[in-house]
Amino acid sequence: MSLIIENLTKTYSNKVKALDNLSLEIGKGMFGLLGPNGAGKSTLMRTIATLQSPDTGSITFNEINVIEDQISLRKTLGYLPQSFGVYPNMSADELLNYFAKLKGISDKNERKALIEKLLEIQKFELQYKRASEKVNEVNTIPNTEFGVGYFVSEPETRTGAQRFKVSAKQMLPWFGTITSREN
Repeated sequence: MSLIIENLTKTYSNKVKALDNLSLEIGKGMFGLLGPNGAGKSTLMRTIATLQSPDTGSITFNEINVIEDQISLRKTLGYLPQSFGVYPNMSADELLNYFAKLKGISDKNERKALIEKLLEIQKFELQYKRASEKVNEVNTIPNTEFGVGYFVSEPETRTGAQRFKVSAKQMLPWFGTITSREN
């Protein structure tokens, strides 16, 4: 892995020069950007991630000319800023569709199938979280065991959630064990 930045400059419309002829080479390993507010860290990250263009300079990531071939970079780079705003007038699937386009998934049917799987998994994870919260509440009752889980049909791709199961078992000394299950 290599990231090469040469003579990068970015000046905003209010005349603030956030990057001033920055040159930097980062090889394999871990690297951190430290500096006070206004030092240009976020501007640099947004420029590397192709969310804004520099005024001058070049960026190369693993032989990809970032400024000229943004789609190739977006296929390999993930970027999540500290503060991430969404578009309030977009639905979840519209926003995911937009991000899929940014990542270079140009086939409409492929995007649609991917988004449906992501939303389905998210739905099951939300149900699992809610059930887990209930499990924690019920497990405080004496002599009670409660479990929750969901089954994912394609473990190698972690997609295709199929079933959601809740089970409860209460031990009553004078009646033995009572078990109930819901699929």
